[in-house]
Amino acid sequence: MADRFRPGFRITEHTSDTERDAADELAFHLAMRERELMEGGMSPEAARLEAARAFGDAGRVRAELRRVDRALARRRRWALWWGSVRQDLAHGLRGLRRNPLFALIAVLTLALGMGGNVVVFALVESVLLRPPPVAEPDRLASIWTTCRRGNPRCASSWPDFEDYRDRSTQFADVAAYSGAGLTLDTGGGPEVLTAEQVSSNYFTVLGLRPAAGRLFQPEEDTRQNDPALVVLSHALWRSAFGAEPGTIGTTVRVNGIPHVVVGVAPAGFEGLVLGQSVDFWTPLRGLPLLEERGAELLAARDSRWIPGVVGRLAPGATLERARAEMLAISDQLAQEDPEARGPRSVTVDALGQRVGGSSAAMASFLGILQGVVILTLLLACANLANLLLARASARRVEVGVRLALGVGRARLARQMLTESLLIAGIGAVVALALAVVALRLLSGVALPQGIEIGSIDASMNGTVLAFVLVLTLLTGLVFGGMPAFTATRGDVGSVLREARGGDAGGSVRLRSFLIGVQIALGVLLLVGAGLFTGTLRNRLDVDLGFPPGGLALVTVDASLDGLAPGRDAGLADRLEAAIRNVQGVRAVGAGVSVPIAPGGNATFVTVDGYVAAPDEEMRVEFSVVTAGYLRALGLPVVEGRDFRSVDRTTRAVLIDETMAARWWNGRSAVGGTVHFRETPFTVLGVVRRTAWNGLDVGNTPFVYIGTRDDAPLTGRFTLLVRTDRDAAALLPAVREAIRSVEPALAIRDMDTMVNEVGRWLAPQRTAAWLLSGFGLLALALAAMGIYGVISYTISMRRRDLSLRIVLGASGRGIVTHVARGMLVPAAAGLGAGLVSARLLSGTVERFMFGVRPTDPGIYAAVAVMLALVTMAATLLPAARAAALSPAEAIRAD
Repeated sequence: MADRFRPGFRITEHTSDTERDAADELAFHLAMRERELMEGGMSPEAARLEAARAFGDAGRVRAELRRVDRALARRRRWALWWGSVRQDLAHGLRGLRRNPLFALIAVLTLALGMGGNVVVFALVESVLLRPPPVAEPDRLASIWTTCRRGNPRCASSWPDFEDYRDRSTQFADVAAYSGAGLTLDTGGGPEVLTAEQVSSNYFTVLGLRPAAGRLFQPEEDTRQNDPALVVLSHALWRSAFGAEPGTIGTTVRVNGIPHVVVGVAPAGFEGLVLGQSVDFWTPLRGLPLLEERGAELLAARDSRWIPGVVGRLAPGATLERARAEMLAISDQLAQEDPEARGPRSVTVDALGQRVGGSSAAMASFLGILQGVVILTLLLACANLANLLLARASARRVEVGVRLALGVGRARLARQMLTESLLIAGIGAVVALALAVVALRLLSGVALPQGIEIGSIDASMNGTVLAFVLVLTLLTGLVFGGMPAFTATRGDVGSVLREARGGDAGGSVRLRSFLIGVQIALGVLLLVGAGLFTGTLRNRLDVDLGFPPGGLALVTVDASLDGLAPGRDAGLADRLEAAIRNVQGVRAVGAGVSVPIAPGGNATFVTVDGYVAAPDEEMRVEFSVVTAGYLRALGLPVVEGRDFRSVDRTTRAVLIDETMAARWWNGRSAVGGTVHFRETPFTVLGVVRRTAWNGLDVGNTPFVYIGTRDDAPLTGRFTLLVRTDRDAAALLPAVREAIRSVEPALAIRDMDTMVNEVGRWLAPQRTAAWLLSGFGLLALALAAMGIYGVISYTISMRRRDLSLRIVLGASGRGIVTHVARGMLVPAAAGLGAGLVSARLLSGTVERFMFGVRPTDPGIYAAVAVMLALVTMAATLLPAARAAALSPAEAIRAD
């Protein structure tokens, strides 16, 4: 009898068969040796000592045996654990195969919720979390010169950059970079590529090593009469030169100017600008070779055109000390040259926070999207928890029998959790597949700043896969934990009573709580959808000042093909004449900038008859335009007249309504004089206000400067082509007309104004689509959950309902009785959702236009919509229960 219980006692005493057997074996051998020695004439004590000496270190042998025994025990425990897990997995798979509809609904519901999270996290990882491929990115900082109007992150001038670099002690070195579209001719003709003009220490500051040849060296900024240099990107080296080592030292033509290839950038580095892949780099000191005003741009402090300045912190320096020092340098510059520096300051950010130009708007937008998909996943988890609760309740007989047979509650709970993790795992695999497809389909969708998703390399890398793994485990535990606990709680008797149709109130209350959670999450998503849809509608209805439909835009750059100044001078006139002959063209004009598109020029003016206040800056934005510009744009003249051909011999301008109202004080501006740097221009007319640099019609005065015979359009400008037809369909014919005038002219961009407007609407449109889709999904899931809870409640309360019907309860009374149970969770969820939406409304305020984040109409519409859905999902099963006849009710019981 004792031997039967010995294993149990051995476990308690932490001893093992291996160790016990080894001890017995050692004792036997020592005893036998002692006997042999005593038979040879030794005393018992001497025989014992000699036997121990001859055998060796018995303690070490016992320790080694204990180590082996523990290893064997670990392997046995691992084998037992893995065997039980395999049993649970096999049991879960059999259960899913027996219920294919449940499995399909569960996996798809979870896959949709997780798929959205994977897509958005991939975007977040590529934009905000992924460090740039440079050495020690945490030691790099972005340096910005602030604007006069208060924008903390604007461009810097070349003298600004030199002072930042030379005066700073907290930065070991500071570099500058500016993007440009330049032509590169490797022998097969010029091709417009994305280039970056950089200070010669750019690659040194970033800590990059060349893939071939060498990179720019800091001392090259001071060298004179050296040949122009170029560094190729690794991608361009492979595609255009076949990755031939002999490429180093060859000569290519950049904008028609010979440049020597000195090296190749490392693989994977394509610049610091998000969504922009740089093809090659040229030194900023060589700007006069490529730009007519290059020398002037390098010398003028008030010409701020360098968008990127990056510094590497010195050893021991911190970002906070560097920021304080840069502010002090800015104050010094303001004292030394107050007119050129103006009321500007400096902003210093960690490069990792703003790498690639990722702005606060981008971070906020991605944060909103991530919050939306997390809410959707929580909603899906709540719905799945309800499904699993119903399934677990249907298995109460099985659970009760297994508990009665002695199966542990922890073992049952683990089996149910394994099944939920299995569903989560399958859902994660489907979610990954959906995410890959979604990223491909969304590659052309634009984020804030016009950055297309396809240009930011969002992929399923290790970080994203780790996120998916964590999400899978959390999701499986979230929606599987509550059903596992509910199914195994209580004693065996209560479990069996509930299985026979007794009190299931705890499960019903939990499911009702989950319904309230679903309704609250649905309110959040639908309110967000309403806000962004209203913003999109208002944006589409906004009056831009001109009709965007039927307007084609073609940007050309005569400086990219090396046209001689004489040929460049009359280029705009020749192009306009050729395009007018294209069938379907109503009007054509040209200008250095166009509405909506980013970029533009600004300067300071004085106006005859107006005295500026002491602290007033008379700053205007302007564009140089041809006589047909306003007619092609469709911008009406409200006073005075448009440009005419006779105006090409005079200095004439048109001003907008904002400028006329601000500086003419109710007087007519027509015939007035505006001075640009002491040069007078006559005002011919006043035009409507329009939107520049985005869709908002701002309050900055705008001036249209007419071209003259002695000051024609040169370099880069945009042709505006107005047609009654589809503007996009007209673009090929316009291209041919341009080629007929100048076959080698670089065409930088061809598009329509409608598409340009669409790019600015991309964040609102994307958010409206996503929130509307997730909002509809929330409605569907909430309706399914409510319907399931009511149906399950009715099935568990058949005895109670049967007695009510037999005792004469009316159908309306049954419906009211059943629906009353859903009133509290629905009202609580609706109220919690509305309050949460109100509290979170400030997070989306910056993306709103013409809609208040607290718009009561949207909140009321969402409340009514969810109330109707809840009512429909409640009344359908309740009506079926009320339709039972007393005889059917008795038979059902």
